[in-house]
Amino acid sequence: MVIKTINVGQAKDAMNQWKLHDYDDSFTQGLDSDYKKIRDKLGECYNKFENSNSDEQNSQKSNYYIDVYMGLCLYTILWSFDGFSMRAASDDGFWRYFAVNVIPDLIAKRWGYDNDAHFWSRASRIWPRQIWWYVHLSWQGDINKTEEVLSSANFTTDTILNLEERTGREGTFIDVYRWIMYFYSLIPSNELEHYNAELKKKNKNNYLFRTIMKLNTAESIVVEPTLYPGGAKEFAKKLFLDAGVKF
Repeated sequence: MVIKTINVGQAKDAMNQWKLHDYDDSFTQGLDSDYKKIRDKLGECYNKFENSNSDEQNSQKSNYYIDVYMGLCLYTILWSFDGFSMRAASDDGFWRYFAVNVIPDLIAKRWGYDNDAHFWSRASRIWPRQIWWYVHLSWQGDINKTEEVLSSANFTTDTILNLEERTGREGTFIDVYRWIMYFYSLIPSNELEHYNAELKKKNKNNYLFRTIMKLNTAESIVVEPTLYPGGAKEFAKKLFLDAGVKF
């Protein structure tokens, strides 16, 4: 697999060309064999999800689950190709190319055609980048355990945004994020509703996951998670304890 990248201007031009072609499949003509294989596999994943969830396509929860399902598919598929690496995953240019040249039609199914942020204009919102990193930051050692955690009813599309767009002093402490996801998935739904209700009394826009991520940002300024007694696991657990959650 040859990693291909484009800049913002090239991505915008590619989208404009696709629009001029009435959003047909002309964008696939320049794809090499590896990207065509990836595209085909992801298309099969999307169709499988649609066929098994046809009664809930417009619900917010269904949107979350398709993000998770496609994220898990994308994560598995990309790592199966030689040439893909963390360096590629960290390159916004790769995700721009992937979004507008490989799967723009799938992104349009999820977000519509007039949503530039999820195609190219805002790196953190580019859909394949967003769902790939959501899986990576939530990784629990293997695909099945990761799917089990991410399938928790406690998570929503807001979780994806808050997990990826809040970083600490020196960026993302990945192990802490993974433990946060694990602990959050364990909270009984009735208790989570109680925590969220109490937080919203103080601030209508607040809820537990956002609170945890804010605490992580604040705490990591003064405490290096890897040096905290017990490491990343205990550091993450302390965030929940500070928010009033007990395990």
